[in-house]
Amino acid sequence: MSYPGQSRLTRPPPGDYARPRSASARSRKTVPGSLGPVRLPAAGEGEGPDLSPISDQERYWDRMAREKEFSTPFQLDLFARYVDRETPVLEVGCGYGRVLEELHRAGFRSLVGLDFSKKMIDRGRKLFPHLDLRRSEGDGLPFPEGTFQAVILVAVLTCIADSQAQVDLVSEAVRVLRDGGVLFLSDFMINEDPRNIRRYEEYWDKYGVYGVFELPGGGVLRHHTRDHILGLTEALQPLVFERAVYTTMNGNRSKGFYYLGRKGLGQAPLTPGG
Repeated sequence: MSYPGQSRLTRPPPGDYARPRSASARSRKTVPGSLGPVRLPAAGEGEGPDLSPISDQERYWDRMAREKEFSTPFQLDLFARYVDRETPVLEVGCGYGRVLEELHRAGFRSLVGLDFSKKMIDRGRKLFPHLDLRRSEGDGLPFPEGTFQAVILVAVLTCIADSQAQVDLVSEAVRVLRDGGVLFLSDFMINEDPRNIRRYEEYWDKYGVYGVFELPGGGVLRHHTRDHILGLTEALQPLVFERAVYTTMNGNRSKGFYYLGRKGLGQAPLTPGG
């Protein structure tokens, strides 16, 4: 789908790629940064965010556990400038433990990894038996508020097509951060080449978000704008946002970014719609 006045292979303007599907959806509040419609929880609703949409892709990633080598870079030197090696670090969506092993070799010792794919965790435990790798059940992060000095998400948001699920996950990451702790993101941005534009437009109606696409075998991925990421992380003090070019797990080139933000002392965690 194209906007009026655009050619078929022209992406929507920044900040306008998340499209509500109905009039009722358009009336809902949105998180700054064009996250699209997100649901505001009713008072007393549940005990924590429902992260089940994140685990919808579990079977796909279980199938990929044996064959895929992840390549999204982790900026270790940058991370080490902000995080002491003796403080606790959590990686959400750790896969088979590639990034945590890099941190371990660099002298970080208090490391925990979570992933919803049982086979990814099984692979990681065989490769790196010294790492603390745990399977996530998908109902929030199973840690008390303020547990970690740093939370890492490397190529995790790209695996979550749903805007509300992204908001909930970042909210949980901020909740388990200590005051003064940092969130590190490394992920993929909207591309402007014909190949990517075609697939963004192919799946726009199905998912209601420009930048979401499907892979052969059933994987669903999402690329992002800078405004979207800064909207997701608005509860944090942004320290670093740098654009990059990455190689994907399938060997293609893609625009990417890395971000580092700090949770302010006494700052409230990000809440959906906040």
